[in-house]
Amino acid sequence: MAVGAAIVGILGTAFSVYSSSKASSAQSRAARQAKRAGEIKARDERLRGLEEKRKMKKELAYKEGLARARAGASGISLGGTVAQYLADLKEEGLKDLAWLTEVSESRVQTALAGGELSATQSRAGAATSTASAWQGVGQLATQSYSAYKSYGE
Repeated sequence: MAVGAAIVGILGTAFSVYSSSKASSAQSRAARQAKRAGEIKARDERLRGLEEKRKMKKELAYKEGLARARAGASGISLGGTVAQYLADLKEEGLKDLAWLTEVSESRVQTALAGGELSATQSRAGAATSTASAWQGVGQLATQSYSAYKSYGE
């Protein structure tokens, strides 16, 4: 009777070791996928930033062209106040582009950090599952030894 209980205990522990090992593998795979997802999101954010900058440059060129056309249509020379307006317009546009570049890079870094955080959490789970599997191996050895001893009695 004691041998049967020991065998059931051994089988239960063996299944626990197997399950923990399987969970560790799944969490390691999840870590790789999370990191890759973060990299993909960062790439998308980088492309989005480039597109926003392209649109902003196009809009700035349009505004500058419109200001030049209005000044030319009114017969005003492009010196003095109009030249100052165009210089100010360009300066503000460059500031806006610099700000947009910073925001875009911040979004990229946030996406990468998010992917790395998720990957780290999954790796921690994998380590816990691996530790649980090794603990199960120790229990399996203890139960096997106990079964061996009780068999001899």
